Amino acid sequence: MTEQSTISADTSAHHMAVDAIRSTALPAAGEPVTFGTHIKPLFRARDRQSMRFAFDLWSYADVKSHAEAIVGQLSAGSMPCDALWPAERVDIVQRSIDSYMSE
Repeated sequence: MTEQSTISADTSAHHMAVDAIRSTALPAAGEPVTFGTHIKPLFRARDRQSMRFAFDLWSYADVKSHAEAIVGQLSAGSMPCDALWPAERVDIVQRSIDSYMSE
């Protein structure tokens, strides 16, 4: 594989990741945020696999336990590693954290 084809493959993978992030339905303002409907679908299988050494992004209990660290990494742009999340998605995760903390 040439360097150019590697760059093209990486760029294509990045665009697919961004498209997947954008296609997840977000709750409206004031609508309750639920893990199964709104949070879990934001994390792709690739994201889950890359973080399994620490916690499971598809587990409500794990995400709840690591909520502050997760939103911190999302806000900083270091998670997921291949595509920066739009601010509205980070806000949805923050809304879910706010509801976790009130339980």
